[in-house]
Amino acid sequence: MDAPQKSKHGRAIVLTLAGKIQMGDTERLEKALDELVGGEERSFVIDLSGVAYICSSALGVLIAVKRRIARMNGEVRLIIRPGEVLDLFRLTMVDRVFPIHRSVEEAAQASTH
Repeated sequence: MDAPQKSKHGRAIVLTLAGKIQMGDTERLEKALDELVGGEERSFVIDLSGVAYICSSALGVLIAVKRRIARMNGEVRLIIRPGEVLDLFRLTMVDRVFPIHRSVEEAAQASTH
């Protein structure tokens, strides 16, 4: 996994991930997500459009952070391009857990916080 990049788009905090997210990357992913959620913000976008592969343990980390953000009355949206990663989200039905968008602009505009 490439180094996560944090930015802001409107009221949403964006975490951009790229490369292959493998089992050995889940601790680093979890740390990046913990840092993301640690502030006052309640609207988050996780940009997976540059991710070529994501392991099942990383899916679990994403679901856990979604639950944590929901308890804070926040929201998290994902950016996923059509391809293998989106196919995996659909196959595992994780696409029913997260709102999925095609761009950061689209996800930020859909934000309710």
